[in-house]
Amino acid sequence: MKELYALHFPFLFIRVFSIIFLEGILSSRQIMCEILIKPDKKVPAKLVLF
Repeated sequence: MKELYALHFPFLFIRVFSIIFLEGILSSRQIMCEILIKPDKKVPAKLVLF
């Protein structure tokens, strides 16, 4: 169980950090919605999954 948790924890931390990082960069939520609805090729698939 500890090994499984150790593997999943970094991904969870990166996912939470990514959300905070994106909200910090994109001041307007409208821009955020446009990126999520119409994902650009430069945007990684993980960010779109949020």
